[in-house]
Amino acid sequence: MENNRAPRARFVAAIILFLAVIIGDLVLCRDYLKQGLPTWPACLIIELVMLALLVIGGILFCNRRGLNSNKKLILAFGVFLVWCVITVVLFADYKAMYLSTLNTEFPSYGAAIACLKLVLVLCGLTALIPVAPAPTGREYAEGLARAYERQNIERAKNAAAEAQRDLEQRMEQLRNSLSPEELAALAGKLTAETPAEEKETEEN
Repeated sequence: MENNRAPRARFVAAIILFLAVIIGDLVLCRDYLKQGLPTWPACLIIELVMLALLVIGGILFCNRRGLNSNKKLILAFGVFLVWCVITVVLFADYKAMYLSTLNTEFPSYGAAIACLKLVLVLCGLTALIPVAPAPTGREYAEGLARAYERQNIERAKNAAAEAQRDLEQRMEQLRNSLSPEELAALAGKLTAETPAEEKETEEN
């Protein structure tokens, strides 16, 4: 039986984000794609390779387990880092490629799309990192009850320790303020009263 509290990846969100990147990239590059492979610029070929790796990664890791090991995390974010470096190095080419199908007077749109693509990929990779599900209402209430009980126990221990310290301080003050004769008389009085109290307790 599957453990409902086991960490799970948000693979549905990752799939949606990856599909948005892939479809958006292909739509924005459609004019270049129509021209045929011999005319494709280097940035487009690299981009198609990265999209292919994104599809493969989605097939392998878009499940409940997600990126559930250090090796998978290093591999996924290593590829993403390479993609970021390539985008920065060929940034001008990427901007021109994305602007080729946009009817706009603002060249900054190309840069914004290149950055948005990387942000969406990063969000998708983050969604593939398994996390524990949020507690239900009953589990949350039980957790609060346990925390409250631990807090009360801790307070009782602190109060007892404080009372013990206060008693020791008062006894020390009492010993310092009384003479040896007075201390002997007090000890004798307490010794005499103790058996009487024990006898009274037994009778009750």
